[in-house]
Order: sequence, then structure tokens, then C-alpha cells
Amino acid sequence: MENFTSINMIEYLILLLAIPFGILLSRLAYDELEIGRKWFLGISVLGVIGGVIFFRMMAVSFTLFFMGVVAFVSWRESGRSG
Repeated sequence: MENFTSINMIEYLILLLAIPFGILLSRLAYDELEIGRKWFLGISVLGVIGGVIFFRMMAVSFTLFFMGVVAFVSWRESGRSG
């Protein structure tokens, strides 16, 4: 197991930025979210599953987790904004 370093901390902070990006996306692209709401949920699920599957490849894993979190937050916020 790898030691927790400042580089790892930056990666986790970048992953946390997925939440505000998802909220921003839901505000800027509301009409697209209404049409493709089911697809955003699917992207979210696939992103998280892919992040778990590719856990050994950190760059791929974090990219997929980021994509999944952004899609999930956008999907969830689009339901509230209506």
C-alpha cells in the first residue's frame, strides 16, 4: 500500500471538485439534462463501477470516479431545479 502523500491529497481534492462541477453543469445545461436524464444516471453508475474495476490504475480510476460523481450530481440537481 502506497503512503499518503501530498500528491495523493491533490488527487482527492480534485475528485472533490466533481461536486461543484456537477452542480454547475446542472445549472448551465438544464435543457440537455431534461432530455437525457436517464443517460446521466447510467454514466454515473458506469463511472463508479469503472473506477472500482480499474482501481490499480489510479489515473483511470480517478477519471472514471470524477465522471461518475459529476454525472450523478448533475442528474440529482436537475431533478430539483425543475
